[in-house]
Amino acid sequence: MAATNLPRSLLLLLLHLSLLLQVSGIGINYGTMGNNLPQPKRVAQLLQSTLINKVKIYDTNPEILEAFANTGVDLIVAVENSQVANITSSPSAAEEWFTSRIAPFIPATSIVTIAVGNEYLSADGDKLDHNALVRAMQNLHAVLVAHGLDRKIKVTTPHSMALLASSFPPSASTFAAMLVPQ
Repeated sequence: MAATNLPRSLLLLLLHLSLLLQVSGIGINYGTMGNNLPQPKRVAQLLQSTLINKVKIYDTNPEILEAFANTGVDLIVAVENSQVANITSSPSAAEEWFTSRIAPFIPATSIVTIAVGNEYLSADGDKLDHNALVRAMQNLHAVLVAHGLDRKIKVTTPHSMALLASSFPPSASTFAAMLVPQ
């Protein structure tokens, strides 16, 4: 009996080991709205002393981007919600945003993703212009292509779970009725 369990146990052990090898990193959200927060340079040093190698920030704060230069920590930066309409307006606006907020920090700072907005589409109906959000993402992607960075920096947008009418089980998730095209 023990001999028949050995192959199964060995297979399970190998499966668990292979899953551990596939983990690409541990990340955190780095918010800056609070009291008595450490300076960005100190945060970067602290994270370097841990296994955390991915950080999402909610803007393009130059002090934070500079602090993470040459640390090996990958950053996800965000276009603030207030900037989405501007980036939507034209490719040149997206280029200007990139040139002033991202370009000065690369390649020293490892920026791997640009998140357009933060839960920009809200379930309360005040921001349902998903076409504007898509145009902003397309404009930023075109800028990355023009700079040869589209394979190094990805464009995404985070959404609130409130946009889903149902979310469980995940395979049966559906969008809220207000988001479904008529």
